[in-house]
Amino acid sequence: MPILDVEVVTGPGELLEAGLARRLADIAGDILGSERGGTWVKVRALPSGQYGENGDPEAEVRPVFVSILVRKRPPEETIRQQAERLSAAFAQACGRPRENVHILYEPSAAGRITFGGRLVSV
Repeated sequence: MPILDVEVVTGPGELLEAGLARRLADIAGDILGSERGGTWVKVRALPSGQYGENGDPEAEVRPVFVSILVRKRPPEETIRQQAERLSAAFAQACGRPRENVHILYEPSAAGRITFGGRLVSV
């Protein structure tokens, strides 16, 4: 049941590739080990004018922010391994440097998320 929210900071006139959400879902499903139809991905473009960093970065940075929600958060070593693979694959898919892909693992969803009104239990 992984649910990923992906925000891609876009430059002026830059459009996200058609089918990017499906492509990222396939990548994430493989890396996170979910069944067919078990990984859901939402992708949004964030115009660069709506993104900022403090200070004066030397070059325009257009990062990718990924939040991952899973039933039970995996151990740290598993997160480390998944994040390495996800950041490399998402960077390639989004046309960004790997160091500009930032991944946040949310707390476990069990006990705090519902599907169709049914609470997902531990």
